Amino acid sequence: VLTFLQNDGRTGGFEDLCKGTCHEGHSNDLPGGLPDACGRRERRRRGQNWAMASSARDAIPASVYQQLGGTDFFDALAARFYEGVEGDPVLRPLYPEDMTDAETNLRDFLIQYWGGPDNYSRRRGHPMLRARHLPFTIGRRERDAWMRHMGAAVRDSGAPAHLVEELLGYFERAATHLMNAEPPRPGHLPIVPGTPELPGG
Repeated sequence: VLTFLQNDGRTGGFEDLCKGTCHEGHSNDLPGGLPDACGRRERRRRGQNWAMASSARDAIPASVYQQLGGTDFFDALAARFYEGVEGDPVLRPLYPEDMTDAETNLRDFLIQYWGGPDNYSRRRGHPMLRARHLPFTIGRRERDAWMRHMGAAVRDSGAPAHLVEELLGYFERAATHLMNAEPPRPGHLPIVPGTPELPGG
């Protein structure tokens, strides 16, 4: 449905371009409607307002999710990643025998993170990525193995170069953030406050 901005900030349908009162006070309720000259001026003025509103909507940048083609891209990305995990001696032991749920969770999280539907949060609540990974030992070795497979999946995705760079930058940061088998880095607070009985407490 096409809409335009009226002078008071409200929007109206395209049919309203020929309704109302012109600047000179002539009402469309009069027999015959607006005088011809007024009608032409009023339709032109309101048409310009409608065009400006359309341009404003068109100027909203598309999300990464939209730029990459939507769900199909992330579905394929998660599938390629887990194909790599399947044969990895470092990562495979961290996953259950059936990795279907893990693949679905990764796909839905990435879709939501990059601007798509929020199915992940609807199913699982707040992502809490670091907390969800605490039961698993993730050191430099695991982090690098995960990044190797995700990096390959991204580079083989056919995404534009600038989006490949953006995706890889995010995954590098996220993979490092999930490491929990090394002492906290300077300036990096642990997710769980220490206690006197624990190092750093």
